Amino acid sequence: MVRFIVVVLGLAAIFAAVMVLIDARPRAPHKAAEPVAKAAPPPPGGKTGRPSLITNPDWAEQPSPADLTRAYPPEALRRGLGGKATIRCTVTAKGKLADCEPVSEEPAGYGFGAAAMSMTPHMKMRPQLRDGVPVGGAKVSIPIVFNPR
Repeated sequence: MVRFIVVVLGLAAIFAAVMVLIDARPRAPHKAAEPVAKAAPPPPGGKTGRPSLITNPDWAEQPSPADLTRAYPPEALRRGLGGKATIRCTVTAKGKLADCEPVSEEPAGYGFGAAAMSMTPHMKMRPQLRDGVPVGGAKVSIPIVFNPR
């Protein structure tokens, strides 16, 4: 019985040694599978037909509290009214805002949209990059809240 166990253990050791040798032999590098579908090349001129929308702006400059105070609509300030406005702009390759327009304002009729528009010279974004080069044309929506405190 002891002799049988020794033979079995010996065979197990030989099997383990052979497996180590098989596992240690050099192998050809694994080649990654080719993708099934490739992305279409960009249209000539690099334009995609519709501008991208920036959802998480990276601001280089923003209006100061003093800028916000100067822009506050006078009638709303006299009445102690707060408000908000959203403007939509195109971002240039230099990060400046261009072609801005008010999209909404609350409450209506107090000038919060115009006040938000007046602050655009105080705003600058870090422009998007394409192949390491700044590009313009992306759109951004900017909500601005006015609080009379």
